[in-house]
Formats: sequence, structure tokens, C-alpha cells
Amino acid sequence: MILVVLRFPAIILLAAACVGGCSKPSVVETTADVQEIADSFKLYRPFARAVQHASRAVLYEGLPHQNWERTTFTNELATKQTVFLCKHPFYSEPLSLSQEDTDTLRRLYCDSSSFNPFQGHKACGGYHPDYCLEWSNGTKQFLVQFCFGCHEMKTFSEGQEHYCEMSSTAFPKFESILKKYRGHRTKDAREL
Repeated sequence: MILVVLRFPAIILLAAACVGGCSKPSVVETTADVQEIADSFKLYRPFARAVQHASRAVLYEGLPHQNWERTTFTNELATKQTVFLCKHPFYSEPLSLSQEDTDTLRRLYCDSSSFNPFQGHKACGGYHPDYCLEWSNGTKQFLVQFCFGCHEMKTFSEGQEHYCEMSSTAFPKFESILKKYRGHRTKDAREL
């Protein structure tokens, strides 16, 4: 592959993102909104306490990446049954999550060392949740979305959003558990 380097930093950044994809996220934007997002970390502890006592866990698989796999994403959205959970599409049929993995995911989520405050937007084509884990405890629902491209996690509950980054030790654990549940998503040409 020949890479033409232009003198415009944005072009270089875009080229690097295209070549490297999202495998090594790097912060590309630090603006006032980053601090606002990072401040949502204060919601982590109350969310974790509630998830600790959740009686039900349901796992949904996300569609292909909306930018890197646009053709596959558009086709899946048009031909498969989907549900939008906090503005992101997922296959509507939940995946069967084992009790052992449910317990491990709960422990990981409730361990404060699993997450760090949001550091900034990444050059990975935009936040794209690969999975959504819905925890409920009777009256409250918590939607936990995992983006493996940017190593980020969002939790939504009662109009509040907690947006953070998975720690370097927790990320591979979340990824190894959840990726084995891939059940609906069509493989993209990059994976064949």
C-alpha cells in the first residue's frame, strides 16, 4: 500500500486512522465537552451499586461499524430486525448469556479499577457499541454499552449517561467474554 503524505495534519490523522483502524485508540480532540463527559464519571458508583443488585441481565449484539463497515451496516439495518437502545442499533434478538459470564461481567463492571474517566474523542470512526448489556433490578434499567474500537463504555439509566474508558486491564477481559457471543452480525470483508 502506498501512502501519500500531505502537509495537512488532518489528512495525516485520517490516513493513520484508515490504516490502523481502531485497534490502538488515541485521543485526537480535547475540548470543553471532554471535561463535561469526564464529569459523568461521578455517576459510576451509584450505577455500580445498582448493577451489583440487578436481578436480570440481557445481552444485545451491535451492528457492524457505521463508518468502517458502512455497506454491511446499511444492509443489516435494512434486512435484520433491530432495536435502538440509547440511539444505537442492536440486533433485536438477545443473546443467551451464561450465568458464569453474567457473574464475571457484573464483578468487572462493579470493580472501580475497570474504568477511567473519559480522556477525549478518538480517531476510530466514531463511538460504536459492539454490545449492550441490559441490567435491571425490578424498577430500574441500566444499559451498558461497550465499544471495543475506542475502548469506551457508556451506561444509561433514567435519562443519565455515564461515559468512560475501560482500563487497560479490564478491556481485554470484557472483550474476551463478550466477543464469544457474536451471533447475528455478518462478517465484513476485513474479517474474512
